[in-house]
Amino acid sequence: NSLETAIYSMSLCLVSPALLGDKINEVPLKWAMLSFFLGGICCSVRFTCLVCYIPMGIILAMQQNAQSPFGFIIQVCALPGLLGVIVTIIVDRLFYGFWAIPFLGSFDFNVVQGNGDLYGTHPFYWYLIAGIPAMVGMLLPFLILDLFSAWNKGRRNLWIICACSILLHSCSAHKEFRFLLPLLPSFCLLSGDRIVALSNINKWGRTILILGAVANYVAIVFLGLFHQRGVVAVNQKIVDLVVSNPKPTYAIHYLMGCHSTPLVSHLHTPPVKYETWYLDCSPECRSNPNEECESEKFSNNPAQFMEESYFECTGKRKNVGVCKQRRASPDFVVIRSSDLPETEQYLDTMGVIPVDSIPNELSGITFGKEGETSSTAFQLFGGAITLQTDNIILLSKKKNITIT
Repeated sequence: NSLETAIYSMSLCLVSPALLGDKINEVPLKWAMLSFFLGGICCSVRFTCLVCYIPMGIILAMQQNAQSPFGFIIQVCALPGLLGVIVTIIVDRLFYGFWAIPFLGSFDFNVVQGNGDLYGTHPFYWYLIAGIPAMVGMLLPFLILDLFSAWNKGRRNLWIICACSILLHSCSAHKEFRFLLPLLPSFCLLSGDRIVALSNINKWGRTILILGAVANYVAIVFLGLFHQRGVVAVNQKIVDLVVSNPKPTYAIHYLMGCHSTPLVSHLHTPPVKYETWYLDCSPECRSNPNEECESEKFSNNPAQFMEESYFECTGKRKNVGVCKQRRASPDFVVIRSSDLPETEQYLDTMGVIPVDSIPNELSGITFGKEGETSSTAFQLFGGAITLQTDNIILLSKKKNITIT
């Protein structure tokens, strides 16, 4: 989504004199063709880019005087866009070793088969009441003010593009904040004039802006440096431990929920190979009402899942002491601190011990001296504020890693 946003922003910049300017209507053809060439690349990354590029192309086509709108759409928009798609297909061929069109697979999975709904659904209006406010943050009042103000040509065009994207994304039952990320630069542009107007009113207006900027920086620091950093940092820690004691293959088991960690995107230490196992939450098990995914089984009863997955127990009384381990212990196990108490005895029997505990997300705040303290809690101001965190726990085989 970040790449999609970056490419769309570059395309928007290339045609901005005609799209956003009050006096210029016609964009130089070379810049427009380059813009939609990038659009083809963007659509190959995520096909949903089309909901921004189609209205942008129609708006630019309607402003042309030297060329018919239909001719502009075909020659300047569609053909360069198709060339961009062809370029990405060739690049994929070089890297994959076979011909592939990934965005068609994404379109088939999410739209034709409707499997996106398996990963959660929201009502039609969710982007308006939750998605956009969460994404723009402190800009929301300025964005609302601009929406109900008089528009010039540039703001009108931006609002049309944004409205088309929001409307079409709202038609899908599966919604996520990141799907609207390409609109964030446009929302910033639309809010800009209102921010300037407030700063020119008086010192109170500037004070409000300063407070809003400070609040934004606090959010940036928290979300960028602390919130959910553990799922990435744990893989970096694994790499550090592997480099200090390399061997041909390492096995890693991720006992966490669906898509909890970037996984192999951070595990690159040739010639070492990684055999990763994570809890299944595939569309096959999600779409079957008679089947419970591994991720759900583990979430509902971690201890029972550990017993069934790693041990073979006999007799009436089932516990680790009378169970025989039937699955080999991995070199590393990654688990959330909230699930550790129920699984600790099984993990100890498997011969893995905690190596690191990495704060991942804030799970609660307690005010006052009576705040609960634990290994995952941080006390501020002499214990007046207690921050409870959910940590990512990394466990390792005692034999394989030398802990320093």
